[in-house]
Amino acid sequence: MTPYDEPDTITAPLRLDDEEGDGPARPLAPLGELPHLELGEVLAEGGAGRVLSAWDGALGRPLALKQVLPARAERPGAVEQFLAEARLTASLEHPNIVPVHELGERADSGPFFTMKLIEGRTLLDHLKSVSRRLRGDVLDEIVGMLVDVCDALALAHSKGIVHCDLKSRNVMLGEFGEVYLTDWGSARRVGSPAPTNERGQVLIVGTPGMLAPEQARGEPLDPRADVFGMGALIYFILARRPPFEGGSPKARALAAQHGHFEPLSEVALGTPLALREISARAMALDPDDRYPDIQALQADLDRYRRGRLEVPEEAWEPGEVLIRQGDEDNDVYVVVTGRFSVTRVDGDGLTELIREVGPGEVLGEASALSGAPRTATVVALERSVVRRVSQERLQDELGRLPSWLRQVVETLALRFHDRESTGGA
Repeated sequence: MTPYDEPDTITAPLRLDDEEGDGPARPLAPLGELPHLELGEVLAEGGAGRVLSAWDGALGRPLALKQVLPARAERPGAVEQFLAEARLTASLEHPNIVPVHELGERADSGPFFTMKLIEGRTLLDHLKSVSRRLRGDVLDEIVGMLVDVCDALALAHSKGIVHCDLKSRNVMLGEFGEVYLTDWGSARRVGSPAPTNERGQVLIVGTPGMLAPEQARGEPLDPRADVFGMGALIYFILARRPPFEGGSPKARALAAQHGHFEPLSEVALGTPLALREISARAMALDPDDRYPDIQALQADLDRYRRGRLEVPEEAWEPGEVLIRQGDEDNDVYVVVTGRFSVTRVDGDGLTELIREVGPGEVLGEASALSGAPRTATVVALERSVVRRVSQERLQDELGRLPSWLRQVVETLALRFHDRESTGGA
């Protein structure tokens, strides 16, 4: 599979019962022909339908028109699936979901629905254009797009709808920064059974390489299936391939059932540790081990984008050694509470006290930035709490700085480390 290549979605009839919607069920009006629409070129085509450009002569505006492929329309339930997608999408009014305008029928091609025409491209196309520069501001911009996708999902989840097919081809980007989550044809009601064929066999719906385990097993779903889907989308962006890759769709679905995928730490070296951690938590095999909802995942993405990700706190008891002179570990510590002594053994074997440090002080930054061994020993004088920042996390954050500024920081750190009289650790 070439970098950033996404397989097609496997589709099946939606299970959207009228009584589960908002308010009492109402009779549906017959589909009109809408003669004021003029069809244009094909904009996109998948396994179940195609999208064409259209012109609304009554209002004088361009539209996108989606219709069922003729071969697909002959399958049992295909038209009902299409109509359910149109009505579901129309019920989700949100700035990050493409609005549906009209639902109609043409004598020559059957039912269709019209939507706002998005002048732009898919996230997949965008990724292909920037794949060699997926860092710094470019990556921050993409994370911002994912934050918007989470907004759309939050609305859908509040209405009891799970999207079930999160992938970069289903995210549209407008020319002026708009982000839209599209293609709700695989969506399901929370807790509804998986769709079945005419023989009663369970159908697996979605993109095989991106399925949540419970989705691949044909089980009832809740919003945490979309949490997994967002984790899989982050995985796809960082690894340039789906988490479940290779073999037939059945083989990929089987791998998804058991959550068997290579960790990003092995296939996406050099990508931000924070994003790898977010993806890993979202893609936990057990839904209870994932983010509890899409808003919690969104919050971590937003904190990453703003450079405000939390780092773990650790408690150290009096006499415990935080940093030892000569060691080659390169973590950085920020003192939250308590006090530490900083000492050094000189060339004659004598130990000298350099200084004592307290809350707000940073320890170990020179070694972390220069990669050189520790130049001092740091010991807790009382029960103290620190925040530990790994060297990898520190390098991630430095990588988001302009290259000239990063060079200044690293040069100063090296000079600081070489001056023993400064008392660095």
